Amino acid sequence: MAKLEEILEILEDLYDLIVKFKTNYKKSPKPRITKGFLETRIQSLEDYWKSFKEAHQSLIKITSKEERKTIKHFKEENYSKCEEIYLDLKSDMADAFELFTTKTEALSQYTDASSHSPKKGGSYTTEVKLPRMVLPTYSGSYQDWQPFEDTFKALIHTNKSLSNVQKLHYLKSCLEGEAKNTIKHIQVTEHNYEEAWSVLRNRYSNKRLIVNATLKRLFSFRKINSQSPGQLKYVIDGTKECLNSLKSMNISTITWDSIIIYLTVQKLDADTHKEWETHVSQEFQTDLPTLQNFTNFLENKIQTLEVTFQASSITQRTNKERTFHTSSTQVICKFCNGEHILCHCKEFAKLDPQKRSEVVKTN
Repeated sequence: MAKLEEILEILEDLYDLIVKFKTNYKKSPKPRITKGFLETRIQSLEDYWKSFKEAHQSLIKITSKEERKTIKHFKEENYSKCEEIYLDLKSDMADAFELFTTKTEALSQYTDASSHSPKKGGSYTTEVKLPRMVLPTYSGSYQDWQPFEDTFKALIHTNKSLSNVQKLHYLKSCLEGEAKNTIKHIQVTEHNYEEAWSVLRNRYSNKRLIVNATLKRLFSFRKINSQSPGQLKYVIDGTKECLNSLKSMNISTITWDSIIIYLTVQKLDADTHKEWETHVSQEFQTDLPTLQNFTNFLENKIQTLEVTFQASSITQRTNKERTFHTSSTQVICKFCNGEHILCHCKEFAKLDPQKRSEVVKTN
């Protein structure tokens, strides 16, 4: 009986240790999670789990099936719970450790390649350090799926140097919001990457929904309220983006010029709208302007506004500086010729009221 209680106490302590181990690991700041940190933590976790399993087996040996029905450790299925915690935690740390290893190998390969790449004439170049490639993020917008898919496939999906575990880790790190929840239930394992990628593509790679989202955006740009470079760029850049998105899905917009011009003109401020109508009347009396004509008009208008806005800003800044210099000119006292105004003059303050009044009247 004493041995039974001793084993149960050991199991309870080890279970608490593994739970606390997981909590502390999850709270660890990213800068602290180094390769050495992971190595020692993985070894400690293995030791805890090994001791837990041994104690569990010892408990099974000294208890009957009937006795186990009354013991808390078996009734609450603590072994299964602890095993789940151990597997999840080990998987997370193994993924993180593998990323460190991959980065080190990639850096080594890159250094070797860059330091031995020949120049023209047979000499070798020095190491060139390129900026780190930033992976795209995706939150679940249909119109953003195609650029995300193309970029992720080029950087990660078709990268043969990465394992499926690494690809799935990268994929999850790129997702936010609704998209992240879509594959939240899929654990990071070697066999689950293809499933996760397939789930995302089935959900968001829907051409009809992507086209609908793009057209909705194209037709619902807000009307701008002032003639400024920033607001005009918002209109023209947004329109171009939608048209390019449709083109990438093999939807022809060649004959849409008049429709797009009409839609976009309705979003312009009153001054730009008026200038466009004047421009059309002068340049296209009988012909219809093309979308390229309209785009050129807006681009020229943006450049003109940027120059005038810059000149106006310089003028305003110069005027402010002049005002400052004028207002900061020192004042000479009319009574003692000191550098202060009369009410701050100590000599003037010593006079009696009648003499002060005479000074004021005189000056």
